[in-house]
Amino acid sequence: MKYLIIFTLFFGFSKEFHISAQEQDTPLRVYYTASSRGYYYEIALQEPVIKVFHSRDRQVAAEGTLPQDTWMEIRNILSGIELKDLPDINTYIDDSARDKSAIAQLRVCHGGKSYKTPEFDQNKVPKDLKSLINKMKSLAVIVESEE
Repeated sequence: MKYLIIFTLFFGFSKEFHISAQEQDTPLRVYYTASSRGYYYEIALQEPVIKVFHSRDRQVAAEGTLPQDTWMEIRNILSGIELKDLPDINTYIDDSARDKSAIAQLRVCHGGKSYKTPEFDQNKVPKDLKSLINKMKSLAVIVESEE
């Protein structure tokens, strides 16, 4: 009986470790998209690459490789965001502003799962996401200026 308990505990811990290691091996991907009738803007972070798109046909406008310390900074920002709560995050869209401003959305793929926010007004970013989106936008500006 004692050996059965030890075996069960060992097997349970090894399975938990395997899942954690698998999540670590899965590349982090973060997508920020904003669009309206005549406007399209997307930033795609796919470790270690950043891509910027300005058209719906997804022709790459700018592309670059981010250093490891920048990825660590992005991961630190993401660690402060509860990914499973992204679909329920409080967002705001003024119905009269649908044609006036771009509607944005954030999607994070990590650990084999995808988490997506509801749509929000690009000019009214939810406070929980503000630092991440501002970081993504600043990285996109840097990459575009290098092209």
